[in-house]
Amino acid sequence: RLHPEHDRLLEAGANRSLFLTADWMTSWLEVFGPGHDVVNLAFEDTGDLIGLAPLAVTRARTRQPLRRLMLVGQWPTSGEHLDVLARAGEEARVAEALAYSLTGPYRRRWDVLTIQRVLAGAPVLSHLAAAFEERGCRVRLLPTGDSPSVTLPPAGGDLLHGRSKNFRERARQTRRRIHGLGEVEVSVVGADLALGAGFDELLRLHRTRWDGASSFDTPDKVRFHQAL
Repeated sequence: RLHPEHDRLLEAGANRSLFLTADWMTSWLEVFGPGHDVVNLAFEDTGDLIGLAPLAVTRARTRQPLRRLMLVGQWPTSGEHLDVLARAGEEARVAEALAYSLTGPYRRRWDVLTIQRVLAGAPVLSHLAAAFEERGCRVRLLPTGDSPSVTLPPAGGDLLHGRSKNFRERARQTRRRIHGLGEVEVSVVGADLALGAGFDELLRLHRTRWDGASSFDTPDKVRFHQAL
């Protein structure tokens, strides 16, 4: 029911990650949702949606059957740059409202909240730790590594512009080496290649690159990406 509003809220936020879209989350719920207790919290201000926290509860595989609360779309898929959705400028209020909800009305629904693959400066979650601590919760922040990125030039721009002479030469050598391996052909899925055939080729290349341990290493992960 919230699908259209979900993506409008995403567009009005500071974090517009693919992994926060309604398509990503509804595909996850379709494939991995069974067996989870979904807690979808919407935050409004005089009727306007300002925040959305799609959450799911699962039982952890430990000696004590802990009810683990997590963001929808987080695991076992490879979602990154996760966060709670909020309209830009409302992140702190949404974080405080979420902490209030989870430590008040919904406190008996979960034991441990685990949120992974979050950028250090995620708009809402950067406020959430303080909001939980103010409500008496113990919070642990565990840095787990870097998330490399590159800023792309405008359309038609040169990605190598401004890089060192040594970097540019190595890039040219790599390009020549690739062309020396055989003819390079670019096929556009949807124009030159059917979606199904393109998806199968993506699976083959990805599994080859990661030696089987990939984002498509189980039938459910494949079904999830097909649904997406």
